[in-house]
Amino acid sequence: MAAACGTSVRAAGRGKVRDKGFDSAMGYYVKIELNSGEYVVYMHLHPEIEPWVAVGADVYPGQVLGKVGDTGNASGCHLHLTVQNALTLPPNPTDPLEGTFDPKLVLGNC
Repeated sequence: MAAACGTSVRAAGRGKVRDKGFDSAMGYYVKIELNSGEYVVYMHLHPEIEPWVAVGADVYPGQVLGKVGDTGNASGCHLHLTVQNALTLPPNPTDPLEGTFDPKLVLGNC
């Protein structure tokens, strides 16, 4: 999703932070497990992720996670958002995008 650098990135739903960090392709990222069972991954974030975003932290809809950036394998500022179905993910996926599908199927028009 195209957005200006520094635009707030907000949680799409209620859940828990399951992972965060840096990957050479994804850049800075945050992975949330929604209460519905899907995982939402926010990628190419600005390096300054919100300090409260720690693995295991509760997340509420609309809560700011970080800001749009251009880290990792990105050409320009944008948010790369993926949704993964927990039921189709292998226990230790080698590809961080494995099991992804169109976010509109879960997130609707939010």
